[in-house]
Amino acid sequence: NAAAVSGIVVGGLAGPSRSALAVAGGLVTALLVIRLAWSGSFAPNRLILTGIGVAAAFNALSSWILIRGDQWDVQTASRWLTGSLASAEWSQIPAIVAVVLVAGCALLAFGRQVDALRFGVDVARGLGVRADLTQTAVIVLSVLLLSAATATSGPIAFVSFLGGPIALRIIGPHKPAIAQAGLVGACLVLAAD
Repeated sequence: NAAAVSGIVVGGLAGPSRSALAVAGGLVTALLVIRLAWSGSFAPNRLILTGIGVAAAFNALSSWILIRGDQWDVQTASRWLTGSLASAEWSQIPAIVAVVLVAGCALLAFGRQVDALRFGVDVARGLGVRADLTQTAVIVLSVLLLSAATATSGPIAFVSFLGGPIALRIIGPHKPAIAQAGLVGACLVLAAD
């Protein structure tokens, strides 16, 4: 969010350039969280707490930029931060489809490894999964997908909170629900729209 807000308020960006900056900001943030949370391996609690801390810092930066910005740019940024499909344009669709196809297929390729990680890192390693590489790749690919969607419509928070649990409820808890969570999230946004 901070990258898009700074692009809107400071740089006056809109459309594809704002979207590209939002995606780049999401990836840089993910890599920063991974780097700060890494201590020889991933610990879920450390990763979550580091993510919360980095998010708080970037939210503070966004607020500071909004306080210092021009009235019209602040209104545009605030509208984007609310999250809406109203400002989405058809010209953004090809880029999003390309990102979803490439990153989505790459993410689905990690389905077996993600399923093995449900039993813990040690068990997954015993099954031949390179846990650290898998976790890093899944985080980066997921952030790429989320950043591409967020760049177009702004952050629509309820999707990430509901998509995964609803997908698990539909298909059952013992199967990977990566694609299903994305489809449920898309259906939720379309239904809400």
